[in-house]
Amino acid sequence: MANKLAYINQVATALQGMDLHGLLPSVTIAQAALESAWGESSLTKKYNNHFGMTKGSGTNYGGFNGQTVSINGHTYRIYPSIEASIADRNGLLLTLNRYKDVPKAKTPREQITAIINGGYTQSDTYVDTVMQIIDQNNLTRFDVASTGGGGTVSTPTQTQKQFKMNTKTLSIIIVAVGLALAAVGGYNLFF
Repeated sequence: MANKLAYINQVATALQGMDLHGLLPSVTIAQAALESAWGESSLTKKYNNHFGMTKGSGTNYGGFNGQTVSINGHTYRIYPSIEASIADRNGLLLTLNRYKDVPKAKTPREQITAIINGGYTQSDTYVDTVMQIIDQNNLTRFDVASTGGGGTVSTPTQTQKQFKMNTKTLSIIIVAVGLALAAVGGYNLFF
């Protein structure tokens, strides 16, 4: 399984300094996580395509340089970086009229619903799946209100440090308990 925290931080870092024009970082991060299998899909690893963006009309919405790759009968966009992938996805949502309600949405659920209503995907479970990723990973911490409905991304260093410290502490406790059980009862908890 992918390191979810590392992927969240990768996307959040890529978002830093971007003018999001009302697009919520929590939604962007959750969509990237879902569409890229937490950064582990071959499309993401080899071609920096974090949203499964297909060639479509070939229009550059912000980071697409015209390069494509065909995989299983679909033509996907190739990006030089995660930032270019995000810029193209954001440009698509901000440019096409069918997504006009997306930047107006005030909550992650409203924004994902507007993305679906614009035709992004036909999945009946997409909104709930993206919301589950947002909720389980506290991604709304990246949403920062700003004037004009836009958003920017703040550096979540304190939260990251606290989570990393808690994860490390928990790992040490688990190993200690495992060693104690192995010593007392002969259990092998480390396969």
